[in-house]
Amino acid sequence: MKTKKKNAASINFIVPIDVYPFDVMVSIGETDHNLEKSLDKYFMADKLSDEGIRRIRYTSDTSPGRSCMFSTNQSLIRIRKLPETPEEFGTLAHEIMHVVVFIMDRIGMKLVIDVSDEAYAYMVGFLTRYIYHAINKYY
Repeated sequence: MKTKKKNAASINFIVPIDVYPFDVMVSIGETDHNLEKSLDKYFMADKLSDEGIRRIRYTSDTSPGRSCMFSTNQSLIRIRKLPETPEEFGTLAHEIMHVVVFIMDRIGMKLVIDVSDEAYAYMVGFLTRYIYHAINKYY
């Protein structure tokens, strides 16, 4: 297992989705307060509803990850810490899939085998590569 080279208490970055008019914010290890500041900086959190803000907060210690799409068409992937174990990488993959479904649903593309599954798979691969490249510098 790799060990962390740097102190990665919190990470926040934007994944631009050039083929669709959406961006994805990735938040790793941020407190609710810091995440709300990041949202305000990038997505103008004042435009987010109270319901949207409520959905991004951790509700218990058993919630390792969160994801949502806001009414502004921007999505969020949030995990508690930089992944190190297979379970933590699985959580990240789980949240990536949710965001892909949000985006595809928003553009009207339903998952249909042999029709749209390749577009879903492409988006999962794109997000996964981008996120792993971004967090790889912390190992």
